[in-house]
Parts: sequence; structure tokens; C-alpha cells
Amino acid sequence: MVVGFIAGLGEFLGYGLRIISGWITDKTGKYWGIIITGYLINLLSVPALALVGRWELAVMLLFMERIGKAIRTPARDALLSHAAGKIGYGWGFGLHEAMDQIGAMLGPLMIALIFYFQGGYREAFGVLLIPAVLAISILMIARFLYPSPSYLKIKTIQVKT
Repeated sequence: MVVGFIAGLGEFLGYGLRIISGWITDKTGKYWGIIITGYLINLLSVPALALVGRWELAVMLLFMERIGKAIRTPARDALLSHAAGKIGYGWGFGLHEAMDQIGAMLGPLMIALIFYFQGGYREAFGVLLIPAVLAISILMIARFLYPSPSYLKIKTIQVKT
């Protein structure tokens, strides 16, 4: 019952905070700063589980992971909509979803392999730091290559009739 309550509360917190994050994203236009902050919180919370020895700290990290995802998602989706305009919205969002699902599948497979080779929870969660660092590195490269979302918008020409 406690695990279900904590997981549900984490999901509720994450989805509720998306409204606030989306509003802040629209008001500030700081897409990259919000995305990077959210990804850092989200991606580093899970490997940090390797360091905790108390369930209360694990719950805090679970909540941090959900909060990070809530912070990043509206800004990421807005930025993705700008980028998808260049290649096609269906293709852009489909590619994003496919990559997301591949990551969702590979993480548990990595954990299963570590357990198979006699590793424990510390090693399993610690190894998740590798994809986290890779994702953050790719994000920083994208930030450098495309500093402003306006670069990604399709330019339209108004024709006077």
C-alpha cells in the first residue's frame, strides 16, 4: 500500500507541476534553461539511488525524478514542435516517441543484465549514470547548435492579394 501511494503521489506531483512549468516556459521563453534543468534533475536522480541506504531517501529521489520530468516536458515538447516543423510533425514526434520507448526498454534490460551477472542494486543504478551522461551531453550539443528555437521555425512568406 505504501509503495502504491508513493508511486501515485509521485505521478500526481509530476503531472501537476507540468502546468506550472508550461506556464513558466511560455512567460520566460527560456526553453533550453528549463529543459536542461529538468533533464539534470530527472536523469541524475535515478543513478543517485545507488548511493542511498534508506527508503525515505529513495522516495525523495523518486519524487525528484518525477519533478525533473515535469519541469522539462512542456519546454521540450514546445521546442520539439518547432523542430518538427522542418521535417514534418508526424515524423518528428514519431521519432521522439520511438527513441523514448527504446530508452524505456534498454534501461530495464541493462538492469536485468547486471543482476544476471551477479550485480546488485548499487551497481545497477550506478550504471544508469552512463546513459544519463550521454543524454545530457547530447542535450548540451543541441543547445550549442540551436541556441534559439526561432532558428527551427519554418519561415513563411505572406503574399498580398
